[in-house]
Amino acid sequence: MKTIVIILAGGKGSRLSNKIHKQLIKVDNQTLLEHVLKKISLVFKSSELLIVIPKELFKNREIISLNKYTDNEFVSGGNTRKESVRNAIIYINERNIRPDNILIHDGARPNVSIKLLKKIKSLISNNDINFVVPYLLLSDTLKKKSDNNFKTLKRDNLILTQTPQAFKFNKVSRLYFNNNKITDDAQLAEIYGIKKGEYILGDVENIKITNTNDLELYKKIRSGNITFKVGNGFDVHKLGPGTGIYLGGIIIKSKFRLIGHSDGDVVLHALCDSILGTINKDDIGTHFPSSEGKYKDFASTAFLIDTMKLFNQTLGIISNIDITIICQSPNLKNYKNMIKLNIAKLTKINISKINIKAKTTDYLGLIGKSKAISCWVTTTAKF
Repeated sequence: MKTIVIILAGGKGSRLSNKIHKQLIKVDNQTLLEHVLKKISLVFKSSELLIVIPKELFKNREIISLNKYTDNEFVSGGNTRKESVRNAIIYINERNIRPDNILIHDGARPNVSIKLLKKIKSLISNNDINFVVPYLLLSDTLKKKSDNNFKTLKRDNLILTQTPQAFKFNKVSRLYFNNNKITDDAQLAEIYGIKKGEYILGDVENIKITNTNDLELYKKIRSGNITFKVGNGFDVHKLGPGTGIYLGGIIIKSKFRLIGHSDGDVVLHALCDSILGTINKDDIGTHFPSSEGKYKDFASTAFLIDTMKLFNQTLGIISNIDITIICQSPNLKNYKNMIKLNIAKLTKINISKINIKAKTTDYLGLIGKSKAISCWVTTTAKF
């Protein structure tokens, strides 16, 4: 069954900040909206994601960078939640996408679990289920306040609904064009008596970030769940007569060249291995074996780009890359920053997270005799 995931980030979130749109607030150097999209993209394909944002953010640099998570255009948000979903449905209809299901998730819920996403996706794929709504039971005593009078209410039959909420597209798509005011999408199932729905237990950590207290709670949850992983990479290649050496994807004029099945770029090869190490994905030889002719004289920049695709399929964030290049010749003093800039560009990692050191062996051994170049890389990532 085909499912379209609608990410609702169409408001400004003024209860959290008057200076910046809530979607753009950063936690661990990534926007709240990107945290949401990273989670969703682990369960759904880029062709299935539809991002609803305020029209004034369409040209925002941070928002434009989120294009990598979706194959679809951004959809303009409305004045209400219902209008934003309606705009997404109009987009779906105009492009004749014809999904079986839609899954609607708040762009302010960045801590939704993969387990919950997979469960909702599985349930809504059942032909006999028209909607799926996650909920939480109330644990605190509930009271009704009227002026200075308070009355305790029975909480036994009360729940708190969360997102994502999933629906059969043909059951609800037309309902967004009616005049009902709703605060969550499940209300439409109530108003129009849609049967065969499932209410399932949600996740207490699937919080909606509305105010500064929520934001601080999310930061605490993340810090408690974060693990650090370190990956190491090493490579060495012989030098032979030539006209230039590839290091970090930059060609350096030289009377030598690095000998290898590909372009012999020891920096990028070691970097790929170190990144693969942080996600337990073997090594560069496993993914790009020299036994395959198609990699003959291959540009190692392509290896790094593909390695980053593997890394970006996880929830990881690279926090530091430390590169040590060991060579006697050429002198890399004037090239270190160029290499750093190129690696930052290839990985889409902030240059401040990349460090490059160049060392010699004081003319000792094969490297000291300019017969080889080696490189050692250590990558640290947060998950």
